[in-house]
This record gives sequence, C-alpha cells and structure tokens, in this order.
Amino acid sequence: RIAGVDVGSRYLTWAVADEAGQAESRVFAAGGIAGARHAAGGPGRLARWLPLAIDEVAVADVLQNLHARPATLPQTEDELVIVQAAVRHQLALAGEAEGAGEQLEGVDLLIGSGRSLAAAPRPSQAAQMLLDGVRPLGVTQLALDTSGVLPPLGALDDSEIAEGMGVLRDDLLVPLGTSLVCRGGRFGQVVMRVTVHRAGWPVIGPLDLRTGQVQIIPLARGHEAELEIELGIGVSLGGPRRVRRVMAGATGGVVGLVLDARGVPLSLPRRSDDRRAVLAGWRDLFGREPAVPAIEPSLVGSR
Repeated sequence: RIAGVDVGSRYLTWAVADEAGQAESRVFAAGGIAGARHAAGGPGRLARWLPLAIDEVAVADVLQNLHARPATLPQTEDELVIVQAAVRHQLALAGEAEGAGEQLEGVDLLIGSGRSLAAAPRPSQAAQMLLDGVRPLGVTQLALDTSGVLPPLGALDDSEIAEGMGVLRDDLLVPLGTSLVCRGGRFGQVVMRVTVHRAGWPVIGPLDLRTGQVQIIPLARGHEAELEIELGIGVSLGGPRRVRRVMAGATGGVVGLVLDARGVPLSLPRRSDDRRAVLAGWRDLFGREPAVPAIEPSLVGSR
C-alpha cells in the first residue's frame, strides 16, 4: 500500500492506493499550513508544538502571512520552526478526522509532497514532519515527491488514483529511508529490542529502545537491511494480531533507518519548559548526521 500526503499553504490532500487497484483520496479544504490559525485551539495549540519560546501573536502573524501570500518562504529560524510545526500539527489533525487515520495505517510507502516538506533545509526535517504528524505504525518506507507530481492526484476520481500513483517511479522520488514506529508500553519500559543485519557489515545491536526514545541509524540509498524486532509486553506495530517477534526488511535513504518508540499519538509534557526541551531534543536529533549507535541509545525525550 502506498500513501501520499500533500501539505500546501491552504489545502491538505492525501491519497492511498494498493496493488489491487483500490484507491481513495481526501482533500481537507482548511487543512493546509495557514489553516492552523482556525483549527481547534488556533495558534495557542500550535505553539505547544514549538521547540522555541515563541508567543501566540508571532505564530498568528506567520500563519496570516502564509494565508495572504501562499508562496512565501520562511525567512528566519522562528518562521521555519513555526511552519514545520504547522505541517506536523495539520497532519495530526487530518489523522484525527473520521476514517482518515485508519486509511493511513499499515502503509508500506509514505510519500510527502508540498514545498514545506519537499524543500525543507534538511531531508531529516521532512522525515520528522512526516513521522510526527502521520505516526505511521510499523515498518514504513519514507520518500519525498520533489517533482510535485503528487498534488494533482487530488483532482482524480478514486478509480484513477491507483494509476496516477503508478507514475511516482523511483526517479521522481527521493527516498528518505525506513521508519519503525511502535505503539504502547509503559514509561521507562523497553518497548522494542532491534537488531539490524546488513550483508557485509557488522551486526548492529541488539538496541533496547524505551518509551520516548528515537534512534537514527545510517542506511544509505540502495542499501537494504533485515530487522529482527522483539516487542515488549503490550507493544504493537499495528498488525491485526499482537506478536512478540517480527522480522522485517528496511531500505535506506538520505536519512537512514529511524527507530521510533515515542508512541502513537505523540504525547508531550504539560509544563512548557519540559515540553520545549523534549521537542528541541527531537529536533536536534533529526538535525544531526546519523552515527552507528552504541548498544544503549541515549534518551532523547520521555513522556
């Protein structure tokens, strides 16, 4: 199954298609970045997603400017932080809509489109926006539609979407890598133990990830790895039945392999200082070059 999400300044579109030709799309008329100013909670709720201390008035100004001038690009670090937080926020809201979240579960490939995703300063920032907003359970390949092929699919009938998705060949996509996202588990508990096997390379792991942790492992474009996953009690990858041991394949990209134990949906601390510290930790981690990890990954943020 392939899913694509296009986040514009005013509209948000997603489309899902499978190999059997079944497809569905949905357009959120106020789901774009600028639409966050009228979403539930407005700029105040969006400010909760910011790793920096920025007041609601500044957030509202940036969103209003995007609404009036959709082609505007962020000019400052604060504006970039606000725009990227709005992408994550609007994707999460779309997932909360009736039936939308279920349609985006269990996809094998998730494609991000729209200027804020495809033209992010770092591909890892685009990967974080997709993961934070959509929270794709299980093992999912991530890619960017840098050619802008995906947006017109929202104008097609459902019967034509599968054929339209077929034009998204490898030469039109930038592979970000593979994500492994789990749900469940208690605070402080080891939610998954992952061992990464790559032909011709030393085995990485086993890596113990606790609730709230995220780890990025380098896995170059065109490289493949086999993941041996052991899940903790009450932890799921979104399958139809709960299993404790899973074997899965992963394909590399410009970001690599992302092991994400932050849960579904994301949960943040209530205190603003603690919340910003956790968000800043996640942002810094996705902004760093991935390195081969030690056996025990460091705690990035806990809920």
